[in-house]
Amino acid sequence: MNPGKTREDRLCPCKEYRENDICHCTLYVKDNEGE
Repeated sequence: MNPGKTREDRLCPCKEYRENDICHCTLYVKDNEGE
């Protein structure tokens, strides 16, 4: 289970959240949903 270094990395619309080639969009989306 990668932190988003696979398909999510490509689907990641927020490139600003990309760090070290890792998409942090998942965390941003989760926080946005209020999980």
